[in-house]
Amino acid sequence: MTWNRESLTWVLKANLIFLAIDFLILPFTSLFLGIGMFVLVTYGFFSVILLLNSGIIFLVGGLMPMASSIFASKIREHILHSDEEWSHEKHKKSQTKANLFILLGVLLLLESIVSGIIIR
Repeated sequence: MTWNRESLTWVLKANLIFLAIDFLILPFTSLFLGIGMFVLVTYGFFSVILLLNSGIIFLVGGLMPMASSIFASKIREHILHSDEEWSHEKHKKSQTKANLFILLGVLLLLESIVSGIIIR
C-alpha cells in the first residue's frame, strides 16, 4: 500500500477525534462516579479507555477484509442468495481501508502505553 498524505491525515484526524471523545468521557465519568477526574487519570482510567478503543479499532480493521473475502462472499451467495460476485478489486480496496484502521489502532495502542507509563 502506498501511503499518501490524505490517508495519513485521515489517521491523525481520527486519532484526534478519539482523543477528544476520551477526554470528554473523563469528566462525565467522574461526575457519575463521584470521584475526582484526576483520581481517575492516576488510576489509569484514561489508559484503559485508549486501550479499549485500540482493541475495537483492531477488530474493525480485521473484519473489513474478512467481510470481502471469498469465504464471506460464498456464504452470502448460498445463505442469503445474493447475486453479488466476489471481486479482487473490492477485496484490495477493503484491505487498504483496513490498513488505515490498523495503523490507527497501533497509534492508539502506543498512546495508551505512553499514557500509562507517564501517569505511573
